[in-house]
Amino acid sequence: MKNLIKCSFIFMCFFSVCFISKNVQASEVMRISNTYQYVSDKGEAKFYIPWRDKGTGIFSGVDYDGRLTFWTGPGKIGTTVNFSDEKTEVSRSDDGKNQLPAYSASENSTKIGEWILPSGNIPANSNEKFVTLELDNPDFVGVIRPLKISLDYSDPFGILSQLEDGVGTLYALTLTKTKSVSVPIDSDQGTVNISVERGSYINSSSAPSSIDGEVNQGIIDSDLTINLVDSQGKIVSNLPMKDTNDNEVGQWYVVDNQISWELNGKAITGPIKTVHYRAIDDRSNSWSGWWSQQPSDTGNTIAGDASYNVSSIEPQIGQVTAKYFDDNGNSIAEDEILTGKIGYAYSSEQKSITGYKFSHVIGNSSGKFTADPQTVTYVYKKNSTPSTPTTPTPGYTYPKNNGSVKVGSVVYGTKHIYLYKNFTFKKMNAKLPTSRNHGLIDPCLL
Repeated sequence: MKNLIKCSFIFMCFFSVCFISKNVQASEVMRISNTYQYVSDKGEAKFYIPWRDKGTGIFSGVDYDGRLTFWTGPGKIGTTVNFSDEKTEVSRSDDGKNQLPAYSASENSTKIGEWILPSGNIPANSNEKFVTLELDNPDFVGVIRPLKISLDYSDPFGILSQLEDGVGTLYALTLTKTKSVSVPIDSDQGTVNISVERGSYINSSSAPSSIDGEVNQGIIDSDLTINLVDSQGKIVSNLPMKDTNDNEVGQWYVVDNQISWELNGKAITGPIKTVHYRAIDDRSNSWSGWWSQQPSDTGNTIAGDASYNVSSIEPQIGQVTAKYFDDNGNSIAEDEILTGKIGYAYSSEQKSITGYKFSHVIGNSSGKFTADPQTVTYVYKKNSTPSTPTTPTPGYTYPKNNGSVKVGSVVYGTKHIYLYKNFTFKKMNAKLPTSRNHGLIDPCLL
């Protein structure tokens, strides 16, 4: 019986050695670690394989044969990327797959891009082949599920792989981004409510574990450093507040990591110019010397620059436009534009316009400035011009024998003087004048 057991044991050992020799073909003992990269402005992160040389002691490393195993999967912030989970997706460098989906770490954990993987035999300590993350949206901000990598092809996440430091993690980190904001100028001073989308980092006071370090990856929860940015792109602590006519009407400044503004009492003669700001995460974790989590540090942006974006602060003031139209809708005078603090009073004026008489007003000629532009329209009627009468041309028309005359002609009458032979004044005894020349009567003999 003892001999049978002994023979069985020897056979199993021989079979195991043959199986391993056939499938592993170890080239050298290696270890692997964690690494991270910031997503570039173009939406890419590029990783070299984080090789580590053979260690000392019992667990000195994995017999690496040139084949790598990669896996990732959907999940929430603070959860591990479990190799055995049914949703986990796996690819090996020699299976021809060459890519895996990239997921956001959120409630929905949606697909946001692709991990592009090296293929074929990957030499140890070689930087000739690398892993690249390509995001669908370059402006994505948040936590990205990491990519796990193993030097052990046959048992990628087995106990021995973990003990021998044969498992590592690739973290793609995103920078905080700011958004443009509107600021109502409704008093003499105030503060700016900035808008930010916080980026991601590895929240750990020590180097994260290669096995489950992703549980420490999350949204930046520390205070951000807020800066004003001038027209040359320089970081400044204050800026003049100017209107579009280049009049300095106040000041922008940063106090206690907050942007504020204050007017100086001068008249605002037009819209106030836009200024710019940014928000950065400037804390540093340096437990491994190189692990400082800053995009400006050497080696943290292999795929290209990762820059904190700059956004605008857009002041809102009240504006009222007074228009002057005739009753046919034609402009008859230049517009008058009134500007001022939101909530404060305004009063527009009716103009005296030559040749026109004021009719009525549309809108509020006085009131308070609001965040939305307002319009008041003054309507006028054109003055009427009296017609000039036509002066007739002098002329003479003498109707004959009490006849008719042409309509519109001028008729001149001639008075007849009758002379009588006796005092009876009978018309039959009268004698008519012999001349009608301009009403003159020739002398008649009685």
